[in-house]
Amino acid sequence: MGGNLQRFTHIDDSIVEKGIDIYCAHFEQVWSGIYEPGVYDKDTLWEDVHDPRKIAKVIDAWKHGTALSPMFLVKHSSLAMALVADGKHRLTVARYMGSESIPFMVSSDSSNWLQTAIPSAKRI
Repeated sequence: MGGNLQRFTHIDDSIVEKGIDIYCAHFEQVWSGIYEPGVYDKDTLWEDVHDPRKIAKVIDAWKHGTALSPMFLVKHSSLAMALVADGKHRLTVARYMGSESIPFMVSSDSSNWLQTAIPSAKRI
């Protein structure tokens, strides 16, 4: 697993060993599997719902090829859908940039909902 993790900063093998799985899926399926994705739409990039410094930081990192840790998704309390627990700015920039696929993390002990929410998700 270590080789896959080298593409992401802020992720140590010990984090994965403690119960975090990393997945990748087609962006549009992730988008469809997120509860109320409009908050992260490309038209909101510079709106008040986002911290412009964080948006700029993501854009700068991607421009310079600096890897960022994937967003962290959790299950919605009553629906088989994802909530973005961390990575809202990364998701918004990915939407703006027209990304074809996107990596994300979920807790290993609560990933049974994932195949319903994001069928194309593949563990990496």
